[in-house]
Amino acid sequence: MALRAIVIGTGWAGEGHTQALQSANVDVVAICGRREDVARTVASRLGVGEVRLDWRSAISHLKPDIVSIATPGGPHREMVEAAAQQ
Repeated sequence: MALRAIVIGTGWAGEGHTQALQSANVDVVAICGRREDVARTVASRLGVGEVRLDWRSAISHLKPDIVSIATPGGPHREMVEAAAQQ
C-alpha cells in the first residue's frame, strides 16, 4: 500500500515536492493553497485529484502519512505541530 501525502503550497516548491513524492511512488492525495484557481491549475497539471484551501482541515480529514510543507518559512512551525498531532 502506497504512502499518502498532502502538499501545502502551490508555488515552485510545492510543485517540486509533489513531483519528488510522486517519483517515490507516494500518492499525493491533495494540494493545499491559498488561491483556489492557482491550486486547481497546479493540481491538474500534476495529476493530483483534490484541492484544499484549509490545510488544517486537509490534515485532520485526510489523515495523510506525509505532510509536505512547501510554503514560506513563517507558518512552518504551526503546520509541523498540527501534522505531528494527527
